[in-house]
Amino acid sequence: MDRERECALVAGLKAGEPGAFDEAFEAYNRRLLSFLPRMSGNRAVAEDLAAERWMRLVARGRELEEGTQVGAWLFTVARNLFVSHCRSRLRHQEYTSDLVMLWPVQLPRSPY
Repeated sequence: MDRERECALVAGLKAGEPGAFDEAFEAYNRRLLSFLPRMSGNRAVAEDLAAERWMRLVARGRELEEGTQVGAWLFTVARNLFVSHCRSRLRHQEYTSDLVMLWPVQLPRSPY
């Protein structure tokens, strides 16, 4: 996408024009669809993160600064979402393994 078109796209997103979101989706979705599965190695996770990435554009498109490169912004959001996903998984795994270590290996027999 040329620089002039990109500036117009950012202006449209800032104005909340539905057509601007559609244009961003058409321009970047194909490349972004190959990015997350390669990064995550998991198609289901990639699809969830991709949906979240587009929701972020809808929610924060009005906050974009003029001159923002929408493609770079979308790839950065995708990467950050993946990093957050990994951190969350690690915390969950650590918490789960801590709980498993607390569980007795053999339960005491009931005296009854």
